[in-house]
Amino acid sequence: MWPWQVSLRYNGRAICGGSLISNQWVMSAAHCVQFSSLPSRYSVYLGAYRLDSPTANEVGVRVIKIIVSSKFSGMGSSGDIALLGLANPITFTQFIQPICIPQASMVFSPGTNCWVTGWGDTKYGGKNNSMFLYNASSQV
Repeated sequence: MWPWQVSLRYNGRAICGGSLISNQWVMSAAHCVQFSSLPSRYSVYLGAYRLDSPTANEVGVRVIKIIVSSKFSGMGSSGDIALLGLANPITFTQFIQPICIPQASMVFSPGTNCWVTGWGDTKYGGKNNSMFLYNASSQV
């Protein structure tokens, strides 16, 4: 379980993932919020492990603010990042925790392992109902 992983939903439909960075903010990709600039169209679900099997650990929260990076110029660009402000502060649980963000001064050695999490598959056309995990070595 990766307690910071969220499911971003547009009009109730899962469209992207994101990471909980505090009790009221989620970080996601800017291209995920291109459907509409109206925050009321978006919500996030936290504490989920599978999108097709809700559990009592899940919490859904409305998005009330969207901040897109001024450097966003399309999917995959270096500015492909957005912050989503949540309507209510999140109560942290065993299943819902903020992601650990390293200090900007932290240096990672070449070959350092990292984990990437998200919803879906690692290739086009894959199923998107389960969380995927990918262990990669950094290319510093």
